[in-house]
Amino acid sequence: MHPTVKQDILAALDGAIAAIDKHDADGLHHLSNTTIHCASIFQDGYSIEIAVVLYALSKMILRDGISFSTFKAQLERARSFLSADNYARYSATLQQLMDRIGAQERKDYVRHVINDARIKKGSRLYEHGISVAKTAEVLGISQWELMSYVGKTTATDDLPKANVKQRLHLARELFGVRP
Repeated sequence: MHPTVKQDILAALDGAIAAIDKHDADGLHHLSNTTIHCASIFQDGYSIEIAVVLYALSKMILRDGISFSTFKAQLERARSFLSADNYARYSATLQQLMDRIGAQERKDYVRHVINDARIKKGSRLYEHGISVAKTAEVLGISQWELMSYVGKTTATDDLPKANVKQRLHLARELFGVRP
């Protein structure tokens, strides 16, 4: 794991533990987006794993009657394993956390939340310039699901668009063709 990725995830875990104490759904959501930025740079699965977990927790925290002490303990355990460079135990702990989220909620709801989290985080990766194919592969979702979501957002509306003459001029320059 790249040292920058590790430090970003450790900071996200620290922030998530504090956010759970405060029942801060927005804080968890922000941390999830922050880790996606790191994932877009380094294209690593570790950042994506934690981003999906934090997003799912941000959705769950909005619901009443759920005790988050177990979730907090598992995040602390994951942080401990990551600090010790035990990546296998870190990933296993995150998987246990996802399983616990599944046990806490109705199975269909959790599957929906986790799948939505993957798609939304995939959209953020796409916004950072990672291809649809690579994003879908890393997140384990279909390109169709991702493109369907991206097509409904305004993420690509802000991208600069060149007119036909500019694009033709650029293509000619790239291929060394004179008009």
